Amino acid sequence: MNSLKITEIFYSLQGEGRDTGFPTLFIRLA
Repeated sequence: MNSLKITEIFYSLQGEGRDTGFPTLFIRLA
């Protein structure tokens, strides 16, 4: 089974596209 290395998880506001300004959960991968 493949796995991903997660380096950071954080909430912020979406900054681009049609969902600009909406709260979003971001997951940063290494």
